[in-house]
Amino acid sequence: MPMSCCGGNCAGCPGGGCSGCAGKGGAITLHPAEIDILRELAVCPFLPVGLNSRTGEPFCLEFPDMDEKIVPLALSVLEKRGFIRVDYDIPLAGFAYEGYEVCFRRGSLALTAKGQDVIERLAVQGVN
Repeated sequence: MPMSCCGGNCAGCPGGGCSGCAGKGGAITLHPAEIDILRELAVCPFLPVGLNSRTGEPFCLEFPDMDEKIVPLALSVLEKRGFIRVDYDIPLAGFAYEGYEVCFRRGSLALTAKGQDVIERLAVQGVN
């Protein structure tokens, strides 16, 4: 889903450019799964994650309605874009990590400031 950071006019942003757009013409494209993950993190600031021992990909059971093949890809893309942090060395205190037995490392997901900015822009633009 395309999202215009500043109405397609990055020149209107402070400093003449939009940090969320990374200079790519004022828009970024988000897959619906990426939007769902960002929104969930906006509601619940920390979610459990594991590093799948077999695939080396992020593993998260918090999105049961999503295709299990999409979740690791969406998490990886969001992390590379700087919208989320995946911290395998910061586990959630008191979380049992049931179902995460396939993971040799267990940690947490968190929204970054850049990710929060994206969430706010989605809300302003009325993106569902």
